[in-house]
Parts: sequence; C-alpha cells; structure tokens
Amino acid sequence: LGDLGIGAVVDAVRGAWLPGLALGVAVFWLMIALRVMRYRALLHERVSLGALTLITIVRGMVADLLPARIGTLVYVWLVTTRAAVPLPDALSSFFLALVLDMVVIAPMLLLALVVVGFGIEVGGTLAVLAAALLAVSVLALMLLAPALRLAGRVLGAPTLTETAGQVVEVHHRGDLIPAVLLSCGVRITKFGAHYLILQSVLVPQGVPWGSLGFFESFLGVAGAELSAMLPVSGLGAFGTWEAAFALGFTHLGLTQDQAVLSGFATHVLTQLHDYGLGALALLVLMRPRRTRATARPPDAMG
Repeated sequence: LGDLGIGAVVDAVRGAWLPGLALGVAVFWLMIALRVMRYRALLHERVSLGALTLITIVRGMVADLLPARIGTLVYVWLVTTRAAVPLPDALSSFFLALVLDMVVIAPMLLLALVVVGFGIEVGGTLAVLAAALLAVSVLALMLLAPALRLAGRVLGAPTLTETAGQVVEVHHRGDLIPAVLLSCGVRITKFGAHYLILQSVLVPQGVPWGSLGFFESFLGVAGAELSAMLPVSGLGAFGTWEAAFALGFTHLGLTQDQAVLSGFATHVLTQLHDYGLGALALLVLMRPRRTRATARPPDAMG
C-alpha cells in the first residue's frame, strides 16, 4: 500500500459507484449460473440445480480463500457427500472444468493482445506465455484420460482408472463441446464483473466510466487471477493479487497510486461478495437433514 494506507482502501471501497457495483454483482451471479450449467453438463444432469448452485458458490468462496486454488477441491467433497455423486464422476468433472478454464483463457489473452496492441511494454512476453498456456492446456485436455488411467495402474488406484473412464464418457456423450462453450461464458462474465467493479472504484478517483477499455482490463485482471494460482500466494491471494494487478495496470495507463488503490479495493469488494454469499450457501448445505420418524401404531388395547 505504500503511503496510501488502509484508510484510503476503506474510503475507496465505501465510495465505489453503486450503480456500476450492482451491475458487477449481477454479472457475477450470471457467471455462477454458467458455472453451474457447466458442472451439470459434465455430471450428466445427475445433481439438482439447487444443490449444485449451493456447491458451486461454496467452491468459489474456498477457491479464493486457500493458496494456489487448492480450495477448489472442496467441490469434490461436497458433490460426493451432499449430492451422492460417485467419486470418479466428481473427479472427472473437477479435472475437466480445471483444464477447460485454462484452455479458454489462453485464446482470450491472445485476442486481448491483438485488440490492445502488442506495443505495450510486456505485450511480447504475454503473447509467448499465452501461446505456451494454450499449447499446454490443449495437450492436458487430450492426455487427461490416458494420464489418469496410467496413474491408476501405477498407484494401484481403481478410482483414478474409473475417473479416466468418466472423462472418456463425457466425450462420447457429446457434453464436452457444451462445456467448452460454457467455460468461455464463465471466463467472459468473470472478467466482465471485475471490469465493472474496477470501473466503479475508479470513478470516484476521477477516472471517467468507460475510459479504461474492456480488453485492457482483461489483461490486467488476468495477470492478477493467474498469480493467485501460484503456490506463493497467501490466504485470499492478498498481496500477490494486488502486486500483479498494479504491475499490469501501470502498463495500461493508470498511475501507480490508482493501480494500487483500485487493486486493493476491487479485490476487497469481490472477496466480500464471495465470502458472504459462500458462507450463506455453506450454512444451507450443512444444515442437518430432516429424517421422517416412522409412526408406530399404538398398542392394541384389551
């Protein structure tokens, strides 16, 4: 934070432009709906929409809370324990969603670089990284089932072998293409929500609404989001997220103070939304299940 101080972040959060903030929250909810639809396709619609929505919201909360996105594994635990999905099916949907997120973000990064222009200081480096990410993620998608099958044999883990079979089954059912399209929607709405919330934070700082383009914002936020996947990120990715955010946006036209302050404020607002919504969803999911007591007929008299 440097010379800005925590008070400046609090003021930026409290002073965010409410209409833009509300629009950003609405787009976040659209992202959640698309993510639920993707999991539902990967699970072949075997989980109710209500239960899967709650599980997806909790997954989003814990993913942001723990370093390197390992919190996303809570999805596997919840979908098996609260929705009675077999473990191989849960694992296959988890691995496919993870790989598809990487598959779709790389072309989006390249498109953003084309629109913004490779002339930005780090444009060439970003292009190389995006191309490498695309190649690695597509290869990971192609080799996911064989890799799981091999791991199952080497480790003597039948569950991994069954998971590989479920990955192949998703291909055979024709659910992979819809999952790819839904993954594109998830990425677009996620970065769109960040864009709207960032704009809402910048307006009180004297930056006119819309002066920062969507693709410029995409590049800056994408760098921050990818940094949160690193093992060095702390709880809630605080610190690494803001550092990557500030580095990106100082190259995209914001002053250093604007980039640092808006990075912290945007992150705080998104985390407050995720943690608040996630905590409510977790309370509903973890409530004791009601069991109907079987009525016993009264003893016969006389």
